[in-house]
Amino acid sequence: MSLHLRYRFSKAQHQGSSAVSFTDAEILIEAGRKGTTAQLTSPTRREPVDLVKASESTFTSVMAGLPSGFEKDLTVETGIITEELSFAGKAVRRKKRAYTLASCHGVVIILKESLGAKASSPWTKRVPQDETIKTLPLVLGPSAALAVTVHMLEFSGSQRDLRGNGKAILDISELDHSPYPPQSFVGLRLHGKYSRLADWKKSAPSLVTVKPLLVRYELWSRPFAAFFHDGLRHWAISCDTQVPWPSPALILDTLTPLDCCPGKVEWEATYSVRGEDGVMAGGCGPLHVQFEARQLLGSIYGATGELMPACVDDPIADKQFGLATPLVSDVLAHQILSNCQ
Repeated sequence: MSLHLRYRFSKAQHQGSSAVSFTDAEILIEAGRKGTTAQLTSPTRREPVDLVKASESTFTSVMAGLPSGFEKDLTVETGIITEELSFAGKAVRRKKRAYTLASCHGVVIILKESLGAKASSPWTKRVPQDETIKTLPLVLGPSAALAVTVHMLEFSGSQRDLRGNGKAILDISELDHSPYPPQSFVGLRLHGKYSRLADWKKSAPSLVTVKPLLVRYELWSRPFAAFFHDGLRHWAISCDTQVPWPSPALILDTLTPLDCCPGKVEWEATYSVRGEDGVMAGGCGPLHVQFEARQLLGSIYGATGELMPACVDDPIADKQFGLATPLVSDVLAHQILSNCQ
């Protein structure tokens, strides 16, 4: 007798002015006495009416409040993940999960386990890149905080707590699953007479290995694990000290390193400005900044707000999700801005 696990991933995505695209893929894992096999299958294509409607309604709700020019960066993704476990031809467990992801300008606006969601734009207007931002205190938004942490850990490998000015402690811990449902582990668990099946225990590692093929089709063209980036890890960055927002403040929403080395490197950033009234304005164009990851994290003296979904868009490893809180530093913008700005 054999154990079968069927994992299906269906996704609708709406980006900018492009039409909604649809993905439907499936992995079938069979575990028996002779070993475990994993097979990518082509499920019967179905009309993704619910997915498309959820994607379009979420897109419309966010776009309604976006400043002019930001709509091209808005991406909404809605998906359904279905897992079914069968033993000796009989279904013993089945689980179905839905999710919605919306991001713009590098900021994760929505990440919920529901099909469709409504949310307003974080920004009410655009702010030009001018001299006034150079005097503002610096805040790392969740995605920027995650990017700096991932860069630091890539070279140091250290997860120990970091102290900022002797006032705050950053806690960097690894999550047991990704906040992004397609990257999380299989959600099925066996109970009762099936819970001790050796075949199932053998098949679980195979699923973890092959499941990324569903959400990252570029992996099909090369051997899996050809890059060290294939083993995505998901981090949570929090702080023991809560502080109020600086007013006003320059928020780095995303950070992309332009060099892959330790020490001080140049980064490209998207940014926002939080006014004295708490109103958010989105920055026009990217900023170029220079700093050393560990040194910048060492300048943090507190966090404002709770853990929020964060995402790093790696050109090789694709999207890496985690959780982070906005981190407030004692650095002023002009101290890290590149000389050319």
